[in-house]
Amino acid sequence: MKKLNKLQINSERIMKNKELISLKGGYGNYSYECYLNGSFSMMMSSVQDNEFAASSECTDFYSGYGTCVCTFA
Repeated sequence: MKKLNKLQINSERIMKNKELISLKGGYGNYSYECYLNGSFSMMMSSVQDNEFAASSECTDFYSGYGTCVCTFA
């Protein structure tokens, strides 16, 4: 354990890189801008790496309200 004035750092309690990544949102998340019926609707995060699959997820989310088109943000 190191001491910096009154601050003590316990090296056993420092978060590892994998823990920080999972806290942030995990591996492989992609961000999309989604438009519902041509108007901006929302930002979406998905594990899908293609716009078609993300658009399908968005359309499922808004089922009955229209069709989503998502593009990489």
